[in-house]
Amino acid sequence: RVRCTLPEVAKPNRTQTLRNDEIEVAVNAAAPGVVSIRDRRTGERFPGTLLLPETEIEICDLRNGRRYLQVPGGGATLSWTFVPGPGRADYHGEVRVGARLAVTLRLTLRLEKNALVAQFDDVHEEPGFEFMQIRLPELCAVTAAHRGHLAIPTEAGRDIPAAEAGTGEYEVKLDWFDTLQAAVLWRESGKSAILCRSLGYEDGILARVMPPCAEAGRYAALGARLVHRLRAFPPAAQFVAQPSSGIRLSLVRDVDGDGTADWVDAAKTIRETFTCRPNPLYCSATTYKIMCDVRPHRLVTTFGQALDLIRRVHNLTDGMNQVVYLVGWQHDGHDTGYPDVSVVNPRLGGYDALRHLMLEARKLGAIVSFHDNYDDAYKDSPKWDPDVVARNNRGELWKGGVWAGSQSYILSAPKYMQKGGRDRIRYTVQHYGIKQTTHIDVLSAVPQRHDLDPRAPAGIRESLEGKFAIIREFNRLGVDVTSEGVTEPFIGPMTRFRHLMRRDRQVFPGERRIPFVPFAIHGRVVYGGGQAGFGELLGGFIYGQTYSADFNKATPEALMLDLIYLLDVPMRALATREMQRYERAEDLERVIYGKDTFVEVDWARNSYRIVFEGRTIARNWTTLIETKPGVMLVYSKDGGRIACPFPGAPAALEVRPLTEDGPGAPVPYEYAEGLVHFTAAPHRPYRLAAPVR
Repeated sequence: RVRCTLPEVAKPNRTQTLRNDEIEVAVNAAAPGVVSIRDRRTGERFPGTLLLPETEIEICDLRNGRRYLQVPGGGATLSWTFVPGPGRADYHGEVRVGARLAVTLRLTLRLEKNALVAQFDDVHEEPGFEFMQIRLPELCAVTAAHRGHLAIPTEAGRDIPAAEAGTGEYEVKLDWFDTLQAAVLWRESGKSAILCRSLGYEDGILARVMPPCAEAGRYAALGARLVHRLRAFPPAAQFVAQPSSGIRLSLVRDVDGDGTADWVDAAKTIRETFTCRPNPLYCSATTYKIMCDVRPHRLVTTFGQALDLIRRVHNLTDGMNQVVYLVGWQHDGHDTGYPDVSVVNPRLGGYDALRHLMLEARKLGAIVSFHDNYDDAYKDSPKWDPDVVARNNRGELWKGGVWAGSQSYILSAPKYMQKGGRDRIRYTVQHYGIKQTTHIDVLSAVPQRHDLDPRAPAGIRESLEGKFAIIREFNRLGVDVTSEGVTEPFIGPMTRFRHLMRRDRQVFPGERRIPFVPFAIHGRVVYGGGQAGFGELLGGFIYGQTYSADFNKATPEALMLDLIYLLDVPMRALATREMQRYERAEDLERVIYGKDTFVEVDWARNSYRIVFEGRTIARNWTTLIETKPGVMLVYSKDGGRIACPFPGAPAALEVRPLTEDGPGAPVPYEYAEGLVHFTAAPHRPYRLAAPVR
């Protein structure tokens, strides 16, 4: 985030109007710029560029010490020739350095159904010059006077009211913290909103809140940074990452029938672009990792101890299905040995003990698989190969983090899948007997990988295709892939993610957090990130998150059970449901999934309620849920007197505590008016069902 102020520029003398049945756009006929956007269906009108800042182009002057010039400026000039056409406006740009022609390109504003698309193409570079990127600071806006808002996907969602937010600019890029390439402009009680979407993975959406201008007072606006080449050295590595790219501004109307078009309607519009549904495996199983061997703590959980942990969870959850990923199973523990996976960590018991764990866990309804990594490589690995490592903008091997005390290097996914990657996948699946699922660390969380190797350069697009090839090869062998963080390109190729990132980081002063990203993805994928602590638990409910947890032999039983019963069980009941409505009144938040199905959090009272099809399944640290016909599981963090609805009136009923060794002795209960009353111990699950004969 940076502070930004721009001088006001006179309004254009000449405009051109583009229109079709749905949208009408007035554009500047002198230079690239949008004067206004109007929805012809609702009559809603949005200003375009209120300050009319100039379009900025960056070029590289290869003749003169590889100087990067911002144009106009730095001795370079930019001129435009306007060429109108049906439903479009073409701007032919010329960049000159001194008197010499450096770059020509075309920037087009065109209509597509209910959208305006701004796109560059037809780039020509004169010898000695390279076109790097184009920056369109403002394309559309909303004013504070008209109760305008800006919504961005950062940290799962931020609502930025133009009247209250601090002045600044933020670039929404594709990464761990900006899950979607999207932003929204909307007005309170407005009939239309504008959804902004990038067309290229390298690009950024410019979100800004500006100080008052003479035309409209304080306002929020959206623009774009569109990338052509990536900066690099030597010059040969400065390759074209995107021959053409652009941004789409789409009109969004009242999708849900609540009388206004806002960020919820925009999120639902995004959701319709994702056609995937969660793999049923992750809706029916509690999913966690076992930290077998992780530096620096080195609290080793052997394969035998991991099997004991799985058996305990099996007994404590009445035989619930489990998906378990082992961390540190290879070489010298977590983050060691990659990209080689031929050595099983001897401290954990070796290959035979690993296979025994996997086979015995199957008998308990648990799938045991791996936490693996296809992004990092280490020089001490038996499979170290610098030819499959990416190069940075200095031509050096690209360093990653220092993990487990060793420097990692970033694999180039396209290179690796051409040389060794497919063999490794086949070996992993066949040699270790991986079934149904595996977890690949980092893969989705860091989609913006580059390889600036002059011999085989790769931008984000090529890097993603290499990562998708990894997923497809596992899928071909019958194994589904999960990964670490939700990012847009992986929604579909994957349907389960460990994290939806939502830190408390402030982007704009005066902003409000909103579940923007969850409204776009819930019901399409399953994702974790919630925890058992008070704030995290309540936040997890609002954001639709199940838990993301690492267990080991020393994890307290109460913590495991809190995570599974308080968060995972009720949220998996909602896993395939789409979020429909969002309501907020002071400290009360509610996410509605459909008729008689909602999540409600009262932050002031530290309370919550989850209702599924009219039945309360979780309330204030107590979960009461039917897991199969005629079987209820009840869990209370604090214990005490429980009143549990039970379907029907069974002639015989048993209420048994679940322990790590299996069901305990029945406890007394009373049954009256459809409720089973009994006293529960803290952190103890109970099974309510007819006696097993």
